[in-house]
Order: sequence, then C-alpha cells, then structure tokens
Amino acid sequence: MTFKEFMKEVGYDPMTTFWEDFSIADKYSIAGVKDTYKRAFSEWKDDYKFFTELTLVLNHKIWQHYEDDNWEASLFIRTITDDQDGEIKYECLNGTVYVYCIPFEGNEYLLGTAENPEK
Repeated sequence: MTFKEFMKEVGYDPMTTFWEDFSIADKYSIAGVKDTYKRAFSEWKDDYKFFTELTLVLNHKIWQHYEDDNWEASLFIRTITDDQDGEIKYECLNGTVYVYCIPFEGNEYLLGTAENPEK
C-alpha cells in the first residue's frame, strides 16, 4: 500500500509533494534524502500542517525501508566520491551504487540479512 493509498484510506488527502520528493531522493543517495529534508524543513517548519505531513511521510519512509536493507552480493567496480558532501559510495558491476561495501569472504552469513557485520 502506498502512502497516498494509506492516507486516503484513513480519510486524509495529502497537501504536499513530500512523498514524491523523498521517493525521487531515495533513488539517488542518502545525500539526496538529507538535502530534500533540509530544504523541506527550512521551508515548512513554521507551517504546522505541512510540517505534520512531512513527519508522516518520513515515518512512512522509515517503515518502508525498515527491513529493506539486506546485504546483497555484487561485483565491486570502483569507489565514487560525492562532490557535494564528500560521501564515499561503492559502484558495482550491475550499476547499483551502495553506501556500504564489505568483503564477501568471511561475511557469507550476512547475505540476505540486515544484520551488522562483526568487527
């Protein structure tokens, strides 16, 4: 169920494009999500209706990603440094860019789980 479907089911009609904004940012990077949050917060922090909707969207996004970050095996190609915030990302052969990258050998037990690697 999408955010909009859920909100309509409980009788609420969204007033903003926060859901779409964060959905687009999701596709790019954590830096994109942080930037979207900073812009939305600074613009709407004094409007309690919009700020409430921002909070609803963020909570729904947290729920959406709660168990969605399982470890996957992928062939590493190169590191990429974000020009805006200097965040290092890891590009893999399939074109996916990850925030975290660990060696498979010794961490096989993590595949398909959301567990933290042992240090």
